[in-house]
Amino acid sequence: MIRRFLSNSPSSRSLQAAELVSGRALIWLIAGFGLLLIPQWDRLPIWLVASCAVLAGWRWLAQSGQVRLPGRWMRTGIMLVLVAVYIATVQGRFTVDTAASFFVLAVGLKWLETRSTRDFYVLFFILVYLATVNFLFHQEIHWSVINIAGVALLLIGLQVVNAPEIPGAMKKGWRRLG
Repeated sequence: MIRRFLSNSPSSRSLQAAELVSGRALIWLIAGFGLLLIPQWDRLPIWLVASCAVLAGWRWLAQSGQVRLPGRWMRTGIMLVLVAVYIATVQGRFTVDTAASFFVLAVGLKWLETRSTRDFYVLFFILVYLATVNFLFHQEIHWSVINIAGVALLLIGLQVVNAPEIPGAMKKGWRRLG
């Protein structure tokens, strides 16, 4: 009873609104995720890349108010289906390649749980780790440039989430990052 009263109080609602991830920060994270997936396209199954794109797109559509994020049971169902498809795809082999592709699947699923600023930070660090995983498979200079650009997009998103009141945060983000 008290918990319900506190969760409906005006100060609690304003706190919840303040903790939500801004759409401007989220778009930088999604762009960074897309860029960090490019070095892995040659080794990931097409269904996994498509699933990650759909899950990140679903999160963006939820941010813009066009769809709702799934509830706990639906998220669990989505996870079970995707993990089952993953298990069928790897067929019992455990290699660095399969471990990295499972990590990509986990990152894709994390998009459906990103609601608060805390979740944004968790996803930010997971995506930075994804950039380091890319170096397990590609060490050429052009892949390094793509990874650095992806991390730069993530860092701009971090700037936007930490200083949303700065005018022109998206436009000036590159200069501040430099």
